[in-house]
This record gives sequence, C-alpha cells and structure tokens, in this order.
Amino acid sequence: MRARCARRTVATIAIAGLVLACAPAARAAHPPDPFADQYVVRADRDVGTTAGQLHAVGGPAVAIGRAGAELGAQGTLELMTLAYLGLRSTLGWTALRPAGEPMVLAGTIGPSLHVLPYRAFDASLFFEGGFAGVDLTGTATAMPIVSPGLALDAWLVSWAFLRAEGRLDWGIYGANDAARGYLRFVASAGLGLAI
Repeated sequence: MRARCARRTVATIAIAGLVLACAPAARAAHPPDPFADQYVVRADRDVGTTAGQLHAVGGPAVAIGRAGAELGAQGTLELMTLAYLGLRSTLGWTALRPAGEPMVLAGTIGPSLHVLPYRAFDASLFFEGGFAGVDLTGTATAMPIVSPGLALDAWLVSWAFLRAEGRLDWGIYGANDAARGYLRFVASAGLGLAI
C-alpha cells in the first residue's frame, strides 16, 4: 500500500515538473492574427447600409425630357437582403410638366447592388421595371417602363441618411392611335430612414 502511494506521489511530482517545464513554451510569442479586424463588431455610428435594413426614402424629383423639365416626387422602399444586395420599389409621379406632356404615375421594382456597405458614404446601382399610368386625368393608358440608375447615400446617424439618385425612365405608350416614346432623365434627393 505504501509502495503504491509512493508511486502515485512520484508520478504526481513528475507530471507537475513536466507541466512547469513546458510553461515557457506555451507563453511563446505568436504573430498577430492578420484577420482580427474582420471579427470586430462595428459600432452603430460606423454602420451604413447592412443586411436586414428597410430603407424608406421620399423627396422631390426633377425630370428632363424632350419637351423640357418636369417636377414631381418619388418614394422608395428598399429591403436589404444582404449587405451588398437589396430589393427596391419606387413610386414616382409628375406634378408640373410642359404643355402637351402627359402626367405619369409609375410603379417599379427591381434589384440594387450596394458597392460600399458599412460606410458613411455608399453608392448603389439599380435596375427597376414596372408599369406606369399615362395621362390618368384624360385618355388614360398603361405603359411598361424600365428605370436603371445610380444612388449615392450619405449616412447622418445609424438610422438616417441623405440620398441623391439619378435614373433613366424609358417606355413606349399609345396616344391618338400612335406609339409615343417616353424617355426622361430623373434626378431626385431626399431624407431616408433605416429601420
């Protein structure tokens, strides 16, 4: 019994000595982790566009067409499915327009690609398509419409930003038994909220 106890004591001392001898090796210097900054959780004030946000933007719009300038308004909802990829829908209408030009109420939907998420300044490309009601107060007609464009965001705080965007609205509609082209460059700006 004493021999067994003595062997256990010797084994325990040997293991303790081995652990103490290996301790300096465990404290050896290692190079810093080159990916450490990727694991840092960003503060709210640093976050711009990110996954899971719903952006709501509204404001005035100025359109330039063949007949001159038009004034209107637009509202956009954008759901960010990923930090880089979103789905946006825009409702726009013309209020003041040159004589002879129709009033247009358009609703479009399409993807958006954000190239600078998680930053105070962001840029995105989008391509929307949908339908428009042309001359709703007169001889109303429907028109398919496509709207590619570019948007720039400047984040004020983690939940509010300013957006300026430019897009091209293009479509063909019927008026007086003839096809008419609809082509406008539209510039808009507004305050956006991120939910």
